[in-house]
Amino acid sequence: MAKRIVIPLNRHSQIEEILPYLVKITRPGMRVVFLIPYPVESWSYPTTESPTKAMLAGREILHRSSWDLQRGLAERKIAPARESLCSMQVEVAVDVYTGRLKKLLAAYKDEDETYLIILPLTRNRLWRTVVGKIPLLGFLKQPGFSPVMLQLV
Repeated sequence: MAKRIVIPLNRHSQIEEILPYLVKITRPGMRVVFLIPYPVESWSYPTTESPTKAMLAGREILHRSSWDLQRGLAERKIAPARESLCSMQVEVAVDVYTGRLKKLLAAYKDEDETYLIILPLTRNRLWRTVVGKIPLLGFLKQPGFSPVMLQLV
């Protein structure tokens, strides 16, 4: 039975940051599933005074919100991982989801096939508070992606 690694991403995640970690931990025959929230890219709402331009802008928003288009954007986002991991005989999938990530991860966790869930550390409030209050620490940058691996037993 192939094991599955689940990686939730957000709209701002860069796949290139996590790819070196994935290359180290994946083995041939494994499956990597990327979870990306819908919509994959943020929307901007145009402002216009013309009813015709407003109608055209509305059609554009409807087009951009289509599930197939959003799935295509998600596929493009994980393309570098697909190229690298498929050459290692690792299956790569993307799942665009709506709703709460916590419920989705619970569903993946309950399945026997899931081996590992990798979560990026979030930028916490303490870091922003410390750097904001002490001027000398303003030059410090919080690390971008530090993976947290949750192994399921």
